[in-house]
Amino acid sequence: MTKMTDEEFKEKAAKMLSEGKEKPKAPTDTEIVVDLAATTLTGDIRDFLLDRVKGLGKPWAAMSEDEQSDQIHAAKEAAERIVRKSCEIIASGGKKAMMGTLESVTVKDGIKAIVKLSKTDEQRHSLLDAQGHAVSMVFADAMPFTGERGPAEPTPTQGSLLDKAEQLKASDDKVTPLKKG
Repeated sequence: MTKMTDEEFKEKAAKMLSEGKEKPKAPTDTEIVVDLAATTLTGDIRDFLLDRVKGLGKPWAAMSEDEQSDQIHAAKEAAERIVRKSCEIIASGGKKAMMGTLESVTVKDGIKAIVKLSKTDEQRHSLLDAQGHAVSMVFADAMPFTGERGPAEPTPTQGSLLDKAEQLKASDDKVTPLKKG
């Protein structure tokens, strides 16, 4: 067995490493858009969760049923906003976009659509500049993503004493009454 020189070893190692390696494929525009949207959404959701935790004031177990119910409703509304915003970000594909409501559609020689947009949207100037130019419409419906696995329920503040007594009576555990001494 002959010894290799350092130079031969480096060449052979480089050759072995390059043989099994394919050139990395450049990401497509669609993949880049998804990454950008995912990065933004992760930050948005993180900020939402942190804001919620900071605003709680006290632990869940220390909250009354009404306080827990309020937190559940607030979380649901915020989650709906996040899902709506997520759909908007993904649907826009990283392009400048304005969200609005499609108010009416008329079909004659062509299709005429009336869309109501916010006059305070940051893209309003781009919209005014685009008059007469080609535009693209994307439908960003969040409705398919608004389900839940099950309802969130607050812990009842006070349980029913009768229900608890029936559960104790039905259980196999021995219940020893308090005796006067």
